[in-house]
Amino acid sequence: MRRFYLRNGNGAEYSLMDVEHWLNSPKGLGLKFKNKYSQVGPSFIRTKVVSNPQNPTGTVIFTGNKLYDKYQEFVLFTQVEPLILVYNPNGTEYIANVSLEEIKKEEIDAKTSTLQVDVSFKRLTRWRRIILQRNDAVVRRGKVYPFSYPYTYGRDAANNVTIESDTTEESPCKITIIGSCENPVWRQYVNGVLKHEGSVNVSMTGGQRIVIDTTKTPYSIKKYDSSNNLIADLYQLSDFSTDRFFFLEKGTNRFSIGHDGTNTLELAVEAHLEYETV
Repeated sequence: MRRFYLRNGNGAEYSLMDVEHWLNSPKGLGLKFKNKYSQVGPSFIRTKVVSNPQNPTGTVIFTGNKLYDKYQEFVLFTQVEPLILVYNPNGTEYIANVSLEEIKKEEIDAKTSTLQVDVSFKRLTRWRRIILQRNDAVVRRGKVYPFSYPYTYGRDAANNVTIESDTTEESPCKITIIGSCENPVWRQYVNGVLKHEGSVNVSMTGGQRIVIDTTKTPYSIKKYDSSNNLIADLYQLSDFSTDRFFFLEKGTNRFSIGHDGTNTLELAVEAHLEYETV
């Protein structure tokens, strides 16, 4: 069964499938294309493709008692940004940043005793599926780190994590390297081929971590302590002759880390797989 709910800037969630408030007749989950063509003899070839994401719309129906209070609760919830629409059509959760564009409110329907409100959202991002994969080093040490999404443990070799991407869109990720090391290096292999590499000249002690993040702009390379406090921005210390910032490609993406030492490091990769429509 499909599920919809909202998540606001406070991290709170608002169900759009509740018995007393649900989203009816959702639309705008697909995609439109604006194509340009050139005629070659009797045929046409497509010369340009521009995708135009549709914007989600629907009717939120409030039932039960205190309908106006429920309506106000919904409005106040959506005003705490950033606002995320969560869509789960088949057991897989997809998210998109949205902003509330319009609310059409009328009085309580006399026949059904419901308050029906038409809502329109502007989709600000592609749909994203979040995958967080950790290597076994994290399991063995039993530590907990401040990751935002559910994770799975990989069965990769030491200092490696593998994520399968089924989308044709290049997708951002957040790479976290944890543990004592000197001058860490991170690499990305796509379908067995080395595609990208990055490195930074820095030392880390146990519990400290480096985060290489392309899920937000500007992209960043930062060092944190074990309590998630920022120690330093490492951008200027990174090797500018390398790519440094990675995006997943379609297929098998293996992330590998190394350093000027022999100990195994802890590695986590948070992939934001992106889709134009889901």
